[in-house]
Amino acid sequence: MTAEPAAEEMADSDDRAAPGGSLTVDAIFELLRNEILHGQLPAGAVVSQVKLAKRLGVNRTQLREACACRDAK
Repeated sequence: MTAEPAAEEMADSDDRAAPGGSLTVDAIFELLRNEILHGQLPAGAVVSQVKLAKRLGVNRTQLREACACRDAK
């Protein structure tokens, strides 16, 4: 299972989508968290922001904000 269907499903959800159909920072955080917890994204893995943002269908700023949210929690 890849993250792409999950990202599409989350984008369709009213509570997870920002205006314009983009994922919210919280939704991106939860998606990344779930990928780590389910072994789809290995904990501690070094990943390309560009590639990960493209795969999730978000921009790098949103991705960085989601990672900063993780650091705050």
